[in-house]
Amino acid sequence: MVETRFGGLVVNDQLPQGLEELAQKLKAAQRERDLLASKLEGLVQSINKLDETPAVGKTAEEIISFVEKLSSKRQKLQMEIYTTNQALDDAKKRYETLKKELESYLPPDHEKYNRFIIKTQGQGDVIISAWTGLASWSPSYHLDLNSSASTIEGALKATITQNTGIPWNGRIRLHTTMPKESLYIPKLPPLVVDFEKEEKYLLMEARKSVQIENVASTETQEYNLTDVVYIAQGEVSSSKPSVLEIKSFTLRGSTSIVCIPEFSREAWAVATVEHLNEPIIEGKAELYIDGNLSAQSTLPRAGKGEKLEIPFGKTPLVKVEKEYLIPKEGQKWTGKGWIKKGYAITVTNGTDDDINVTVLDRIPTSANEDIKVEDINITPAPEEQDEKGIVKWNLPIKRGDNKKIEVSYIVKFPANKEITFR
Repeated sequence: MVETRFGGLVVNDQLPQGLEELAQKLKAAQRERDLLASKLEGLVQSINKLDETPAVGKTAEEIISFVEKLSSKRQKLQMEIYTTNQALDDAKKRYETLKKELESYLPPDHEKYNRFIIKTQGQGDVIISAWTGLASWSPSYHLDLNSSASTIEGALKATITQNTGIPWNGRIRLHTTMPKESLYIPKLPPLVVDFEKEEKYLLMEARKSVQIENVASTETQEYNLTDVVYIAQGEVSSSKPSVLEIKSFTLRGSTSIVCIPEFSREAWAVATVEHLNEPIIEGKAELYIDGNLSAQSTLPRAGKGEKLEIPFGKTPLVKVEKEYLIPKEGQKWTGKGWIKKGYAITVTNGTDDDINVTVLDRIPTSANEDIKVEDINITPAPEEQDEKGIVKWNLPIKRGDNKKIEVSYIVKFPANKEITFR
């Protein structure tokens, strides 16, 4: 085994593939640093010799001339020392930077290695299995929404990092669940009801134990999921991340344009897949609409058969305005113990196509029986309205056209009270 020593860093002939160029740069930086250090030492010695040289000459003029030449030579050496010192500082910094970079890529205890001697007879393959904590991977998605066909062309990629010092090449199995040596089914504690005033201390202790059990069960369940294994094919060098494509796929669903005027003047493009034909693992995603980058997001984990909604970003050509109405002359919109509110929502289609737009808004709901929301007028009537006051319209809008929604209501409350909307 051949070893090369860079300062305190020892690199042997087991250097991971792909780091040879960096190691050569480090070697060159070390050589440059050492040469500049030697040059600086020589210049300092030259000045010392000049300082020790006695003034010689027959006449005073000759002695003065000798001293002037000596001084001029010394000045040139001092300037050269200054520039060499600066170059040496730069070389040291460059060397330290390259050394730290190489150290970060090398496996721990890289100067050590294991040697296997295997004796076999006959024909066949020899498989050596090993466990390492120096490997990891993270998924990422590339999703392109075809807005007219409501299909999503997707690709799942794996960013693989391994620091074993051994290049990988071939089939790589990627697990989505960390294997555990042992798993325990969480113990379900009894649910006890009792008088709180009696045995209050014991009840508090029981609550504490329940909280501890819940925390433990959550931790074990994190590794008690079905393990999805992906197969990637390719080469992964040691210490440097490699990106391999795992597979491509197509998701079919529906595309909708959603306006929420309470939050934004621009609409969102949302793709909805009612039943996934394959599981989705949590990972970063680059999102495209008709080939154009629209957003970067993170996909949540979802199982096969589940519903998945993916917001692909805002559509600036679909605008929504929410304008509060001003009372007309002679109208009264507030009084003792009541207040009237009204507004108009206008959605404009600036695209070149006829589209359907979903508009979401909210009507206030009372949190107190003494507060009443009455005389609710909504034009046109919403398709849906839930118990929380969330209302939904589905509006077909021709290209270049707009649709308007008008809402008004009256809130009544005790005259000696004040209300707040939250």
